[in-house]
Amino acid sequence: MKHLGTIATVSLAMALGATAQATTIGPDAYGYIAADVSYAWEDISGTGKLVLTSDDDAYATEDLDFAFNFYGQEYTKVYWSTNGLVTFGGSSTQFTNQDLTSAGATWTYDGPSIAALWDDWKSTTFVGDGTYYETRGTPGSRRFIIQWSLMQHYDDGVGRHEITFQALLYEGSGSILLQYQDVAVGHTGIDNGLSATVGIRDTAGQASGRNLQWSFNQDVIDDGTSILFSGPIPEPVTLTGLITGIGCLAGYVRRRQIT
Repeated sequence: MKHLGTIATVSLAMALGATAQATTIGPDAYGYIAADVSYAWEDISGTGKLVLTSDDDAYATEDLDFAFNFYGQEYTKVYWSTNGLVTFGGSSTQFTNQDLTSAGATWTYDGPSIAALWDDWKSTTFVGDGTYYETRGTPGSRRFIIQWSLMQHYDDGVGRHEITFQALLYEGSGSILLQYQDVAVGHTGIDNGLSATVGIRDTAGQASGRNLQWSFNQDVIDDGTSILFSGPIPEPVTLTGLITGIGCLAGYVRRRQIT
Protein backbone atom coordinates (compact mmCIF):
# COMPACT_ATOMS: atom_id res chain seq x y z
CA MET A 1 0.00 0.00 0.00
CA LYS A 2 2.86 2.38 0.71
CA HIS A 3 4.29 1.69 -2.73
CA LEU A 4 0.95 2.45 -4.34
CA GLY A 5 0.80 5.65 -2.32
CA THR A 6 4.14 6.71 -3.75
CA ILE A 7 2.94 6.00 -7.30
CA ALA A 8 -0.07 8.20 -6.56
CA THR A 9 2.23 10.89 -5.22
CA VAL A 10 4.39 10.84 -8.36
CA SER A 11 1.25 10.96 -10.51
CA LEU A 12 -0.04 13.90 -8.52
CA ALA A 13 3.29 15.70 -8.86
CA MET A 14 3.15 15.12 -12.62
CA ALA A 15 -0.36 16.51 -12.81
CA LEU A 16 0.68 19.55 -10.83
CA GLY A 17 3.75 20.10 -13.00
CA ALA A 18 6.64 19.45 -10.60
CA THR A 19 9.88 20.57 -12.22
CA ALA A 20 13.44 19.33 -12.08
CA GLN A 21 14.40 22.78 -10.75
CA ALA A 22 11.83 22.65 -7.93
CA THR A 23 12.85 23.54 -4.39
CA THR A 24 12.61 20.33 -2.37
CA ILE A 25 12.98 19.83 1.38
CA GLY A 26 12.94 16.72 3.57
CA PRO A 27 12.49 13.99 4.30
CA ASP A 28 11.52 14.44 7.93
CA ALA A 29 11.80 11.59 10.43
CA TYR A 30 8.61 10.00 9.10
CA GLY A 31 9.43 10.38 5.41
CA TYR A 32 7.52 13.43 4.23
CA ILE A 33 9.07 15.61 1.55
CA ALA A 34 7.85 18.92 0.15
CA ALA A 35 8.39 20.64 -3.18
CA ASP A 36 7.02 23.66 -4.99
CA VAL A 37 4.86 22.70 -7.95
CA SER A 38 2.97 24.51 -10.68
CA TYR A 39 0.21 26.76 -9.42
CA ALA A 40 -3.28 25.41 -10.15
CA TRP A 41 -5.74 27.39 -8.03
CA GLU A 42 -9.03 25.56 -7.47
CA ASP A 43 -11.49 28.22 -6.40
CA ILE A 44 -14.40 26.97 -4.26
CA SER A 45 -15.78 30.35 -3.20
CA GLY A 46 -18.74 29.87 -5.53
CA THR A 47 -19.52 26.25 -4.65
CA GLY A 48 -18.18 25.50 -1.17
CA LYS A 49 -19.85 26.04 2.19
CA LEU A 50 -18.89 29.29 3.92
CA VAL A 51 -18.06 29.25 7.65
CA LEU A 52 -16.08 31.38 10.12
CA THR A 53 -17.42 34.68 8.84
CA SER A 54 -16.86 37.76 11.01
CA ASP A 55 -14.67 35.66 13.30
CA ASP A 56 -11.35 35.95 15.10
CA ASP A 57 -9.49 33.07 16.77
CA ALA A 58 -12.33 30.70 15.93
CA TYR A 59 -12.42 27.20 14.44
CA ALA A 60 -14.66 24.99 12.32
CA THR A 61 -14.79 21.21 11.98
CA GLU A 62 -16.16 18.80 9.39
CA ASP A 63 -16.38 15.05 8.86
CA LEU A 64 -14.36 13.90 5.87
CA ASP A 65 -15.91 11.73 3.18
CA PHE A 66 -12.78 9.57 3.22
CA ALA A 67 -10.03 8.52 5.63
CA PHE A 68 -7.06 10.88 5.38
CA ASN A 69 -3.71 9.37 6.33
CA PHE A 70 -1.41 11.78 8.16
CA TYR A 71 1.77 10.59 9.86
CA GLY A 72 0.55 7.00 9.71
CA GLN A 73 -2.84 7.64 11.33
CA GLU A 74 -6.16 7.81 9.55
CA TYR A 75 -8.52 10.66 10.32
CA THR A 76 -12.14 11.14 9.29
CA LYS A 77 -12.61 14.55 10.90
CA VAL A 78 -10.65 17.74 10.30
CA TYR A 79 -10.47 21.04 12.20
CA TRP A 80 -9.28 24.40 10.92
CA SER A 81 -9.05 27.88 12.37
CA THR A 82 -9.28 31.42 11.09
CA ASN A 83 -5.53 31.56 11.74
CA GLY A 84 -4.61 29.24 8.87
CA LEU A 85 -3.94 26.16 11.02
CA VAL A 86 -5.42 22.72 10.23
CA THR A 87 -5.47 20.09 12.98
CA PHE A 88 -6.51 16.48 13.52
CA GLY A 89 -7.80 14.91 16.74
CA GLY A 90 -8.72 18.27 18.24
CA SER A 91 -9.04 21.96 17.55
CA SER A 92 -6.66 24.89 18.01
CA THR A 93 -7.33 28.61 17.81
CA GLN A 94 -3.77 29.57 18.74
CA PHE A 95 -2.94 32.83 16.97
CA THR A 96 0.78 33.03 17.79
CA ASN A 97 2.58 31.00 15.14
CA GLN A 98 5.40 28.72 16.26
CA ASP A 99 8.61 27.26 14.86
CA LEU A 100 7.64 23.65 14.11
CA THR A 101 11.23 22.50 14.65
CA SER A 102 11.90 24.20 17.98
CA ALA A 103 11.93 22.42 21.32
CA GLY A 104 11.04 25.77 22.86
CA ALA A 105 7.81 26.13 20.90
CA THR A 106 4.60 26.39 22.90
CA TRP A 107 1.27 24.83 21.92
CA THR A 108 -2.29 25.19 23.07
CA TYR A 109 -2.95 21.94 21.19
CA ASP A 110 0.03 19.64 20.69
CA GLY A 111 -1.53 17.47 18.01
CA PRO A 112 -1.04 16.67 14.32
CA SER A 113 -1.12 19.94 12.42
CA ILE A 114 -0.82 21.54 9.00
CA ALA A 115 0.30 25.16 9.06
CA ALA A 116 -1.19 26.36 5.78
CA LEU A 117 -0.29 29.97 6.57
CA TRP A 118 -0.37 30.11 10.35
CA ASP A 119 -0.67 33.70 11.52
CA ASP A 120 -3.14 35.96 13.32
CA TRP A 121 -5.88 36.20 10.69
CA LYS A 122 -9.49 37.23 11.06
CA SER A 123 -12.55 37.38 8.84
CA THR A 124 -14.79 40.40 8.44
CA THR A 125 -18.46 41.14 7.86
CA PHE A 126 -17.93 41.78 4.16
CA VAL A 127 -19.67 39.38 1.76
CA GLY A 128 -17.49 36.36 0.94
CA ASP A 129 -15.00 36.85 3.80
CA GLY A 130 -14.32 33.69 5.79
CA THR A 131 -13.40 30.08 5.06
CA TYR A 132 -14.95 27.73 2.52
CA TYR A 133 -14.80 23.95 2.40
CA GLU A 134 -15.76 21.36 -0.19
CA THR A 135 -15.01 17.78 -1.22
CA ARG A 136 -14.27 17.25 -4.92
CA GLY A 137 -13.41 14.24 -7.05
CA THR A 138 -14.65 10.65 -7.23
CA PRO A 139 -14.26 7.91 -4.60
CA GLY A 140 -10.65 6.79 -4.48
CA SER A 141 -9.30 10.12 -5.71
CA ARG A 142 -11.17 12.75 -3.73
CA ARG A 143 -9.75 15.90 -2.19
CA PHE A 144 -11.02 17.99 0.69
CA ILE A 145 -10.41 21.69 0.13
CA ILE A 146 -10.27 24.42 2.75
CA GLN A 147 -10.06 27.95 1.42
CA TRP A 148 -9.36 31.04 3.49
CA SER A 149 -10.90 33.88 1.48
CA LEU A 150 -10.30 37.60 1.94
CA MET A 151 -8.81 37.27 5.42
CA GLN A 152 -7.35 40.25 7.24
CA HIS A 153 -4.44 40.34 9.66
CA TYR A 154 -5.37 41.20 13.24
CA ASP A 155 -2.80 44.00 13.24
CA ASP A 156 -4.13 45.52 10.02
CA GLY A 157 -5.38 48.92 11.00
CA VAL A 158 -4.66 50.74 7.75
CA GLY A 159 -7.58 49.86 5.53
CA ARG A 160 -8.98 46.65 4.13
CA HIS A 161 -6.03 44.49 3.02
CA GLU A 162 -6.95 40.83 2.49
CA ILE A 163 -5.33 37.51 1.62
CA THR A 164 -6.62 34.27 0.10
CA PHE A 165 -5.05 30.80 0.28
CA GLN A 166 -6.11 27.15 0.47
CA ALA A 167 -5.18 23.65 1.61
CA LEU A 168 -6.11 20.46 -0.28
CA LEU A 169 -6.07 17.04 1.42
CA TYR A 170 -5.86 14.12 -1.02
CA GLU A 171 -7.48 10.74 -0.56
CA GLY A 172 -5.27 7.69 -1.09
CA SER A 173 -1.87 9.36 -1.36
CA GLY A 174 -2.32 11.43 1.80
CA SER A 175 -0.65 14.33 0.01
CA ILE A 176 -1.23 17.94 1.04
CA LEU A 177 -1.23 20.82 -1.40
CA LEU A 178 -0.96 24.39 -0.13
CA GLN A 179 -1.77 27.19 -2.59
CA TYR A 180 -1.52 30.95 -2.26
CA GLN A 181 -3.54 33.29 -4.44
CA ASP A 182 -2.88 36.56 -2.62
CA VAL A 183 -0.52 36.78 0.37
CA ALA A 184 0.21 40.52 0.57
CA VAL A 185 -1.69 42.67 3.03
CA GLY A 186 0.40 45.75 2.42
CA HIS A 187 2.45 45.58 5.62
CA THR A 188 6.22 45.17 5.47
CA GLY A 189 6.34 42.87 8.52
CA ILE A 190 3.49 40.60 7.44
CA ASP A 191 3.52 40.20 3.66
CA ASN A 192 4.46 36.94 1.94
CA GLY A 193 4.64 34.84 5.10
CA LEU A 194 7.02 37.11 7.02
CA SER A 195 5.04 36.59 10.24
CA ALA A 196 3.65 33.13 9.45
CA THR A 197 4.53 29.42 9.62
CA VAL A 198 4.13 27.03 6.68
CA GLY A 199 4.69 23.31 7.23
CA ILE A 200 3.44 20.10 8.85
CA ARG A 201 4.07 18.31 12.14
CA ASP A 202 2.95 15.29 14.13
CA THR A 203 2.11 15.24 17.84
CA ALA A 204 5.25 16.44 19.64
CA GLY A 205 6.86 16.59 16.21
CA GLN A 206 9.35 19.23 17.32
CA ALA A 207 10.93 16.57 19.59
CA SER A 208 10.58 13.49 17.38
CA GLY A 209 11.68 15.09 14.12
CA ARG A 210 8.28 14.36 12.62
CA ASN A 211 7.96 17.84 11.23
CA LEU A 212 8.67 19.46 7.89
CA GLN A 213 8.79 23.23 7.92
CA TRP A 214 8.80 25.14 4.67
CA SER A 215 9.17 28.54 6.30
CA PHE A 216 8.98 30.32 9.64
CA ASN A 217 8.69 34.12 9.63
CA GLN A 218 10.24 34.36 6.16
CA ASP A 219 8.91 36.32 3.18
CA VAL A 220 9.20 33.39 0.78
CA ILE A 221 5.51 32.79 -0.02
CA ASP A 222 4.63 34.67 -3.21
CA ASP A 223 1.31 35.05 -4.98
CA GLY A 224 0.87 32.00 -7.21
CA THR A 225 2.93 29.68 -4.99
CA SER A 226 1.95 26.00 -4.63
CA ILE A 227 3.69 23.60 -2.21
CA LEU A 228 3.10 19.84 -2.26
CA PHE A 229 3.80 17.75 0.87
CA SER A 230 3.94 14.02 0.18
CA GLY A 231 5.20 10.84 1.75
CA PRO A 232 6.38 8.68 3.22
CA ILE A 233 9.04 7.30 0.88
CA PRO A 234 9.06 3.47 1.09
CA GLU A 235 12.01 1.18 0.44
CA PRO A 236 13.61 0.54 -1.96
CA VAL A 237 12.73 3.95 -3.44
CA THR A 238 15.28 6.58 -2.40
CA LEU A 239 14.75 10.31 -2.01
CA THR A 240 17.19 11.02 -4.85
CA GLY A 241 15.49 8.50 -7.09
CA LEU A 242 12.05 9.85 -6.32
CA ILE A 243 13.05 13.47 -6.97
CA THR A 244 14.83 12.47 -10.18
CA GLY A 245 11.79 10.51 -11.31
CA ILE A 246 9.45 13.40 -10.62
CA GLY A 247 11.78 15.74 -12.52
CA CYS A 248 12.00 13.44 -15.53
CA LEU A 249 8.27 12.85 -15.63
CA ALA A 250 7.57 16.55 -15.30
CA GLY A 251 10.03 17.27 -18.13
CA TYR A 252 8.16 14.83 -20.32
CA VAL A 253 4.87 16.54 -19.48
CA ARG A 254 6.35 19.94 -20.35
CA ARG A 255 7.67 18.66 -23.68
CA ARG A 256 4.26 17.22 -24.51
CA GLN A 257 2.65 20.56 -23.68
CA ILE A 258 5.12 22.43 -25.93
CA THR A 259 4.65 20.08 -28.85
